[in-house]
Amino acid sequence: MRDCPTANIYGNVDAVRTTVGIFCAAVAAVIILATLLILYREGKELMGMKRAIRHLCDCLRKTIDDIGRIWGEMAQSNIAVDVVKNESYYNDDSRILAESLKSIRTQLTNVMSDITDITSQIQNCTVRCSNASDLVDKAADYAAEADTKMEQLISRYLWTKLHLPASSSRK
Repeated sequence: MRDCPTANIYGNVDAVRTTVGIFCAAVAAVIILATLLILYREGKELMGMKRAIRHLCDCLRKTIDDIGRIWGEMAQSNIAVDVVKNESYYNDDSRILAESLKSIRTQLTNVMSDITDITSQIQNCTVRCSNASDLVDKAADYAAEADTKMEQLISRYLWTKLHLPASSSRK
């Protein structure tokens, strides 16, 4: 049966089948290798992006924690809080926050200094007013004492005028 012409056709078909199968396997292997190479390269890029995103999130977390620390200390009346302490946490985009925090601290320090100066001036004025009040009280006491003395002099004069005879006053 192998000698018949159909056997040659089947033999040729088997050879073509085998060749096509090997060719398909080779193409599949090339496609798989190319895909793995692309995924490997893309995976490296994705890993780099993952590291960058993780670093950015860490910087943002540290920045937010530092801002919370600064505001917390300011809320507890520590206006002189160190705003430069963790400045390394602030990346280029959040440097504006660091500068704003410095500006806020400087302005609050100036306001507190002005309040301290005003308080000192008020205390000095209070002392002066108290001293002036004491002087006014003493002046009022002296005026009352002078009025009393004057009344005593007038009443002695009148008593003397009324009770002494006219002849003794002429002598």
